[in-house]
Amino acid sequence: MWRNKQMLCINHSMNSHPQFSIIIVTFNRPTLIKQVLANLVSLDVQSPRFEVVVVNDGGEKETEAIIRSYEQALSIRYIASSSRLNSSVARNKAIDQAQGTHLIFLDDDVLLSRDFLMNVSKYVEHYDVFSCRIERHRPIRSSSFARFFSWITPGAIFPLLGYLSGGFDIVYSHPKRVHHLPGCMMVVKRSCCATVRFDPTLGMGNGYLDDADFSLSVERENKVQLWYISSFSLVHLQASAGGNREHDRCRWYFFYLTHKFYFFKKHFLPLYHVPIIIFSFFETSIRSIIWRENLFGSFIEALRYEIQ
Repeated sequence: MWRNKQMLCINHSMNSHPQFSIIIVTFNRPTLIKQVLANLVSLDVQSPRFEVVVVNDGGEKETEAIIRSYEQALSIRYIASSSRLNSSVARNKAIDQAQGTHLIFLDDDVLLSRDFLMNVSKYVEHYDVFSCRIERHRPIRSSSFARFFSWITPGAIFPLLGYLSGGFDIVYSHPKRVHHLPGCMMVVKRSCCATVRFDPTLGMGNGYLDDADFSLSVERENKVQLWYISSFSLVHLQASAGGNREHDRCRWYFFYLTHKFYFFKKHFLPLYHVPIIIFSFFETSIRSIIWRENLFGSFIEALRYEIQ
């Protein structure tokens, strides 16, 4: 049982529910979680009342010490696991403990401006589920294909290709309706999570598509719309260590494909499955050439996992 496997420590000094619960899952990134918590302490004094729900996945001691050092400055609900969870399971535990009327999901490697919550509060009255602009700490090389679709249709899902477009770093003159949201930052009205949780299958290995799956499930279950609002932003540091990821490239690619096959099978008609596999074969060929590494073993392994 959960109580037998991990320790639950909660510090809450509030008499009424806060407006926001900021949910952060961290794994072996003590320096980064310290930076995020310091950001939250320095938010504008006029910011709405909020709590921070932090999951220390794996219970790393240095991380715990840092989180506890901020318990006097912040209203923190601390959840520590003595065994490693995955990002989806950890976030679900945080959702169960959160008390805010709106949930803000943040990665542990982000930088926030002082007016971050002030900006979020401007939009929660109009949008149930949304994300802000994600500025990259360092540029990401992407193909012309990816850049084209990001500009034309940001946050779109193309089930025939098994492809999701990004574009969450592009500035638009008005909010854009999208088909999925990035997990780096999502704001979700708590009532929309009544029957929706993160899928544990998509949290294994790399947490690829766990955020897209969650936001799409929220949209369909609650008949709401997903929005991308580029008028305010945060910075994503894209940390190279820690977090929910596989560092071995072949293992990373295996989970990338298995999550992709699972996601599209879960949400879209079977007629898309064969084209997605064919497209993934060509993607494997291109990545193998670019990375100079044979990824077809990972492709075959993922395909076998898919048809089991």
